Amino acid sequence: GLSALSRCELYELRQLNAGYAKRHGFPFIIAVLNNTKTQIFEALRLRTSRDTSSEIDEALAQISLITLRRLNALISRT
Repeated sequence: GLSALSRCELYELRQLNAGYAKRHGFPFIIAVLNNTKTQIFEALRLRTSRDTSSEIDEALAQISLITLRRLNALISRT
């Protein structure tokens, strides 16, 4: 997905990330492994327009998903 972006997609992703950070004051966070490239771009566009309070809640939910995935991976190795 994101490791194989075209130059145009990479430019767009950088612009969208900059707009998100400017609006909300923190970086865009999403559980990448749970989403396709298209879904990530769509979420970034949508979430940039949301209010910051809602976005803080969503960012924390995404961090929880990332953490859960990592913990499950650690547990499954033992």
